Amino acid sequence: MTIEFYPTLKSTSMSSGKKKIVLEVEKHLAKGILGLIDDLEGERLRVTLEKQQYRYAIPFDKSND
Repeated sequence: MTIEFYPTLKSTSMSSGKKKIVLEVEKHLAKGILGLIDDLEGERLRVTLEKQQYRYAIPFDKSND
């Protein structure tokens, strides 16, 4: 089963030798998948994390105007 949604990484913490990762998704973006996510609780999952947006700056030489 594959579920695709776009959460925000809310927090991470370390305890008892395990890393806890908390994802947050806005209610309207999770419509229709919350039950599917609940069914996966406690299961081993394969997860790929990637940024949805990248920020960068483009140098601009104002002397060439």
